[in-house]
Amino acid sequence: MLVVSHKQMHKKIFCSLVALSGLVADEPCDITVLPERLTARHIEAKGIGYDQGYSTIEGFFTHPDWVGGNFVPFLDLRGHIFNNGKPAANAGVGLRYLDSMVWGLSAYYDYRKTEHQNYNQVSLGFEALGEVWDFRLNGYFPVGRTKSHFYHPKFHKFKQHHMIISLKKEFAMIGTNAEAGYHFNAGRHVDLYAAAGPYYFAGESKYAIGGQGRLYGTIWDYVGLEVKGSYDSVFKGIIQGEISIIIPFSGKKQVKKREGRSCARDTALRKRAYQRVDREEIIVLDHKREHKTAINPATGQPWFFWFVDNTSHSLGTIKSPFPTLVQAQNASAPNDVIYVFPGDGTTTGMSTGITLQYAQKLFGSGINQKLKTTYGKVKIPAQSNTSPLITNTTGNVVTIASACEVSGLQIEATLAAGSTLIFGSGGICNTYIHNNLLFGAVKHTGIDITGSGKFIIVENQVISTGPPTASFEGIRMTTDNGAMIIGKVSKNFLSGYFDGIGMNMNNGGRSDFEISNNIITNGQGSTGFCIFWGQIAGVAGPYHGRIVGNQIDNIQGLGITALGSSPNQCVEINNNTILNAGLDGIIITGQSSNTGSYNVHINNNKIGNIISPSHGVDVTTSGASIICLELKNNSVQSGPGFLLSNNVGTLNLEPTKNNVGSFTTQGMITPVKSGSCDCGN
Repeated sequence: MLVVSHKQMHKKIFCSLVALSGLVADEPCDITVLPERLTARHIEAKGIGYDQGYSTIEGFFTHPDWVGGNFVPFLDLRGHIFNNGKPAANAGVGLRYLDSMVWGLSAYYDYRKTEHQNYNQVSLGFEALGEVWDFRLNGYFPVGRTKSHFYHPKFHKFKQHHMIISLKKEFAMIGTNAEAGYHFNAGRHVDLYAAAGPYYFAGESKYAIGGQGRLYGTIWDYVGLEVKGSYDSVFKGIIQGEISIIIPFSGKKQVKKREGRSCARDTALRKRAYQRVDREEIIVLDHKREHKTAINPATGQPWFFWFVDNTSHSLGTIKSPFPTLVQAQNASAPNDVIYVFPGDGTTTGMSTGITLQYAQKLFGSGINQKLKTTYGKVKIPAQSNTSPLITNTTGNVVTIASACEVSGLQIEATLAAGSTLIFGSGGICNTYIHNNLLFGAVKHTGIDITGSGKFIIVENQVISTGPPTASFEGIRMTTDNGAMIIGKVSKNFLSGYFDGIGMNMNNGGRSDFEISNNIITNGQGSTGFCIFWGQIAGVAGPYHGRIVGNQIDNIQGLGITALGSSPNQCVEINNNTILNAGLDGIIITGQSSNTGSYNVHINNNKIGNIISPSHGVDVTTSGASIICLELKNNSVQSGPGFLLSNNVGTLNLEPTKNNVGSFTTQGMITPVKSGSCDCGN
C-alpha cells in the first residue's frame, strides 16, 4: 500500500493550483476591433442650436502599427449637409490610453455655414471609458466672427416721427456638456448604451442650461440606431432620431488580450478605444431680435414720417397727427414720408390736394406698405381698415416730383372743369404709383406724367363714371424731348375713359416699356383707343414695346394702336383679348417718316365681335415706310379678320400659321423667312 505524507499532499495541491492558474492566464481570447471605418448617418429633426436635420459622412482613422497597443491615436473627420443644403464639418485629433479604463483627450476644429454667416469653433474633450460606465466632458469655444449681420427686418412700431424696426441677429454660443453612460449586456450581436448629462451654452445674454439623454444601439457592429432627447429654457424640448451605417475601412483587426485582464473586460475596453467620440458636433447657434430706427439708404438718415388724421390735433407725430394734408405738405422736406389715416372717412382737411417734393412718399394707411431701409425692405402692416379719401376742389389732386411714390389712397375728381388725379409735369424722373383707387363722375384724367427714367404704375383702379370725354385719359405717359422711359404699366383696372393707356414719345423720345395684364372696359369715344403707342410730336426714337396679356372689352373705339416712325422700333402685341370693339382690334401703322424697318410681332391674341368695315388686325404702311410682320396663332371671330395693306411702302411678312379669320391683302406683300422681324433686326 502506497502511503502519502501530509507534506507530499500539500505539495501536489500547490502544484495543481499553479498549473490551473497558468491555464487561466493563458485562456484563449479572440478580440477583434474596427480601428478604421466610414460611417454614413442621418439625424432628424432639429437639435440644440440648429432647426433641421442633417446627413453625415464620418471617417475614423488610426495608425496600423499602434493597433493592439495601449496608446490609440486617432483622426476623426466629419462632413455634414443640412436639409437646406448648408454645410458643416469637424476635424479632430485625439489620443486614448488603455489602462484599467480607457482615458482619452481630443481637440476639434468645427465649421458651420448658414444663410447669414460662416462660423468656426475649437473644442476640447476628455473621456474616461470603462467596461460598463463611461464619463466625458467637452468644451466649445467659438472663434473668429461669432455674430452675423442683422437680417429679417420687421416693422415694430411708429415712434414720434420715426419707424422702429425689429431685426434678427444670429450668434454662436460658448458652452460645455458632460455625460455619464452605461453599457448594457444586450446580447452577442447587439450593443446597447444609455447616457445622460447636463449642458450649458451662453451668448448675447442668453443662457441654455439643460439636460440631455440618449439611447444608442448597434447591431452586428454595422447598423446604429439612436434616440435622443433634451430640454432647456432657450431651445426647449427636443426629440431626435438617428440611423447610421458603419462600413469598416480596413477590415477587422485581431489583437491579443493584455495580461491580468479577463477576456470579457479586455474585449470591452478595446472596443471603447475605437468607438466614436460623442460630442456636440454642430456649432450651437441662436438668434435674438433688436429694435432700431429705420434708416433711409438713399440719405443715410432715419426715415422721417409726417402723420395726417383729420380727427386729430396738429403735431404731425404718430400720437398727434396733423389734421390737414396741407400742414404735412408745408412741414415736410424731400425724402420724407407723409402717412395718411382715413380719419372720419370724409375729405375734411383733405380737399386742397397736395404737392410732393423730391423723393417723398405719400402712403395711405389702409394697405400694407413697403419701405427700403439699410437692412432691407420692411413691410408696414395696414394701420386702418379703409384708405383715406383726398380730393382738390381747385386743381390737380396729387402733384408729384421726381422719385415719388404714391400708394394706398382713394383720390376723387370733383373739379367740374377737369383735373388730373395724379400729375407730374415735364422733368419727372422715376415714379412709382400703385394700389390706389382713382375715380370721379366729372371729366378728368387719372394719371398724367411727363418725364424720363423708370415709371412703374401697377395695381391701380382708375374709374370714370361720367360720359367719356375726348382728351381725357385713364393713364398717360409722355417722354420729355429726346428722353427715355423704361418700366411697366401692369395689372390696372380702367373703366369709362375716352382713351385708356397711352405711351407717347415726344420729339425723339424713346422707350423700353411693358403694358401688361391690364383690364380696360366700358369706355372710349368713337375715335378713342384703349392702348396707344407712338409719337405725338416730331419723330419718336428707337423703342421696344411689349403689349401683352391685356383684356379689352365693351369699347366704342380702337383696341390697340401702335405707330412706327423710325428705325430700330419694335412692338410685341401678344396674348391679349379684345372683344366688342367699335373699331379695329389691333391697328399697326408705319409712318411715312420711317426710314428703317418697324418690326411688329402679333401673336396669340383673341379678338371677337368686330363690326365691318373694321378688322380684327389691321397692318398698314404709310408713304415709304417699312413694316416687318410676324403674325401667328391669332383668332378673329364674329367679324372681319386680317387686313394687310401696303401702298408705296414695304410690308415684309414672315410665314404665318394658325391664324383663324379671313385675310384681305392690298398692294405687294413680300414674304421673308422666319426670324427676319425679330427685335434688333
